[in-house]
Amino acid sequence: MNTIIGTDKDGNDMELMETLDSNSKDAIETIYNSVISKQVIDYINNKLPKREKYIMQLRYGIDGNKQKTQQQIADELGISRSYVSRIETKVQNKLKRHIKWE
Repeated sequence: MNTIIGTDKDGNDMELMETLDSNSKDAIETIYNSVISKQVIDYINNKLPKREKYIMQLRYGIDGNKQKTQQQIADELGISRSYVSRIETKVQNKLKRHIKWE
């Protein structure tokens, strides 16, 4: 929240906190959710094995993919829905260990 995001018209540094209404819990939550979403997408796109990445991209509509159900993904890949579910759960557990949720 103390990150300098620019300068005001007088050349003084402006911190992120100064731009938010002090009662604006929604704005803070929006920023937090945006940061977490970027971390999750970056992890999925850059850290997962190819199959896990593809399943998560389809499951959550990442990178322009249409969001699909576990059954739709299973049918497309020729695997069981329960296997898709296990892969999704495995990735979610990886995310919990690697993403900073503070």
